[in-house]
Amino acid sequence: MIQRLFRFLGRDVVSIHHAAYILVLSAFLSQLLGLFRDRLLASSFGAGQLLDVYYAAFKVQDFIFYSIASILSLVVLIPLIEGALVNEGVERAKKLLNTLFTVSFVLIAVVSFLAFSFAPELARFLFPGIATGSFSTELVSLMRLLLLSPFIFSFSGLLASVVQIRGRFYITALSPVLYNLGIILGIIFLYPHFGVLGLGYGVLLGAFMHMAIQVPFVVRQGLLPRPTFEVLWGDVRSVLSLSTVRGLALGINQASLIFLTGLATVIATGGVAVMNFAHNMQNIPLALIGGSYSIATFPVLSKFFSKGDTEAFMDQLKSAARHIIFWSFPIMALFIVLRAQIVRVILGSGNFSWEDTRLTAACLALFAVSVVAQSLSLLFVRAYYATGRNKEALYIGIISGLVTVGIAYFGLKAFTAHTYIQFFFEHLLRIEGLEGTAIVILPLAFSIGALVNTTLFMVLFHYHFRSSPLKLQGTVFHSFASSVVMGLVAYQFLDYFGSLFNLSTFVGVFLQGVLSGIFGVTAGAVLLYMLKNREFLELLAAFRRRFTKEEIVAPQEV
Repeated sequence: MIQRLFRFLGRDVVSIHHAAYILVLSAFLSQLLGLFRDRLLASSFGAGQLLDVYYAAFKVQDFIFYSIASILSLVVLIPLIEGALVNEGVERAKKLLNTLFTVSFVLIAVVSFLAFSFAPELARFLFPGIATGSFSTELVSLMRLLLLSPFIFSFSGLLASVVQIRGRFYITALSPVLYNLGIILGIIFLYPHFGVLGLGYGVLLGAFMHMAIQVPFVVRQGLLPRPTFEVLWGDVRSVLSLSTVRGLALGINQASLIFLTGLATVIATGGVAVMNFAHNMQNIPLALIGGSYSIATFPVLSKFFSKGDTEAFMDQLKSAARHIIFWSFPIMALFIVLRAQIVRVILGSGNFSWEDTRLTAACLALFAVSVVAQSLSLLFVRAYYATGRNKEALYIGIISGLVTVGIAYFGLKAFTAHTYIQFFFEHLLRIEGLEGTAIVILPLAFSIGALVNTTLFMVLFHYHFRSSPLKLQGTVFHSFASSVVMGLVAYQFLDYFGSLFNLSTFVGVFLQGVLSGIFGVTAGAVLLYMLKNREFLELLAAFRRRFTKEEIVAPQEV
């Protein structure tokens, strides 16, 4: 049975849309486990200081991983390793992997040692609202424990490059599911015995499973990375020349998230938890749509660009962008309109109060505003890396990061200094009378930064590829119009179903949200059909082929 499982996971996937659908399913399963994870955390601890500690401790290891370990990111590794395999054979690729493994291990070890040694000082500087409180010791201990995860994930990234080059997206799809499973096991079984460190042990267990599922296939390929003293410094310089800029860009993004987290620690107890719960929920459509299509598209974009086939490169990019826009706008609308129902159904149990729900829902709405922009940004940044234009991505990251930090800092000052600004946001988001409402400025700053990021990418992309414009206006118009109709219809039915069901129960809130969403989606679908939207007709054609086995001629991909 185990052998059958690994044979299934080792199946080759050659179609970009097939790969994207596999990754969408994986992201969906992973996000379901993520929602269960967050529900366990919310019901067990509520939006309080313990969860503030848990989420804040993640930020340091995230910064190390994204800025240091991401030097060996897939967008850099896949073209290099594929080139070595195609041009020089397995032995050359193996030496390259060994070199990259050794160098990354040393780099992460040095940075992690410094972070471990100065953890108390880092905690006080980055998270002043927690580091000076009763949980300061737990914060430092958890920060130090989680420093092990960048080692595991960097190795897992090397394995994933081999897995994706060979088209084994089933393995790629299973890795994040196992990661969330490990965290859940830590919450249920390890926290009762080890306290807050048990949560950290669960994270490490999940990271280990994320890596371990890829090992058998890579071993069979004869490409398992090992430490080596025969470092190929020429290859190291090549990798650094391609990836240092990317590492800096991701580091800037993580630095802005750390800044937002630090501000959240001083706004109110539980502010970090509220912001992270909302951010995790908005990551669901981001992972399902933007993440899946961008990951599946990148190897193809790299291959076409390396061959000089600009037309095929642009065709794949347009196709992925159209589908991202088509799916992201409706999800954004539903998340904004049904935010309270979504938060209450997912997190509303145990120690998670109605006040926590209202604040989290407000943050979710503001995060969701930029879901389309974030999804497109994931695609465009990979397109830029596929073309080797790394510096543009860095410059855009710096600008959008500065925008995020600036709006967060000055926005909080304005929020606390001017009662009319406070009244506007509290009334708009229905959070009047709650403590810590200033927290909503942070997701607002994040979303504005994301919108600036994507706008700059699209402007530069148009400049660099004038001969092949993306021509996404029709998809944007159709998807946005249907999303507005979808949101308005869903909003109207919220009141209707609210009068039918008992909203003090889980079932009542669930039915109110689901039925309102169904009516909203139906209205949006009717409008798309009336507009003869290309993506919607392709979707209908796919369903007909699937369930009636008819030969349907769908619109051609562009």
